[in-house]
Amino acid sequence: MEALRLENSALEAKKVSMEDEFLTQQGNIVLLLGETFNQAIRQSHPLYGVPPVDSSFDVNKDVHEGQMVTFAELSDLPTSTSRATNEDVEYEDQ
Repeated sequence: MEALRLENSALEAKKVSMEDEFLTQQGNIVLLLGETFNQAIRQSHPLYGVPPVDSSFDVNKDVHEGQMVTFAELSDLPTSTSRATNEDVEYEDQ
C-alpha cells in the first residue's frame, strides 16, 4: 500500500510539472501568434500601400485589385479572377 502512495505522489508531482509546462507553452504560442500578426500588419504597408494606422485598414478585409473588400464581397466576385492553388505553389524540396 505504501508503494502505491509513493507512486501516486510521484505521478501527482509529474502532473503538476506537466501542467506548468503546458501553461508555459500556451503562453509562448500566444506570444508567437501576436508577434506574427503584428509582423503581417507591418508588411501590409509596403505590400498593399495601406498603412496599418490608416482608418481604411481593416484586418477583416482583403485586397482585391487595389481595393479593400470584405471576405464576403471577395467570395461574391466572379471566379474568373486568377487565384493561387496548392498546385501553383513551388516547393523548394521538389
